[in-house]
Amino acid sequence: MKPNEPTLTRRRGFTLVEVLAALALVVVVAALLAANLPGMLQSGKVQAARQAVKTSFDGPIMAFESATGAAPSTEQGLAVLLKADPARGIPAPLLRSESSLLDPWGRPYKYRHPGTHNAHGWDIWSLGPEGREDGPGGIGNWDAGK
Repeated sequence: MKPNEPTLTRRRGFTLVEVLAALALVVVVAALLAANLPGMLQSGKVQAARQAVKTSFDGPIMAFESATGAAPSTEQGLAVLLKADPARGIPAPLLRSESSLLDPWGRPYKYRHPGTHNAHGWDIWSLGPEGREDGPGGIGNWDAGK
């Protein structure tokens, strides 16, 4: 190489400005996701509770009613669906596990038979995200389409 010849330099790596710009972009995206995540999770829990009170218990309750002649009483509650009772025509549990009796917030679903909202059937409801009987977020099988 001759002393007066310009040397071609090869750029290696990123400049500090490029690294900071990429980092800023990552932080902005993470902040947007973090701001929306709780709402998305809550919405998913509400949808899961609506689906459960609308359909998940109907089959087991109807099977119990078919075998015994009546739906479970309010006193028996949904827990009776976890027990086999061969003497009454229920050879195996009608629900898989105790966790199926819990809403997405970890509280037991409520059950009433005869129902006050479904006079010829049963009422099943979750206390919703607030967890209060008088709260506006209750989710029942009478309004599961909302």
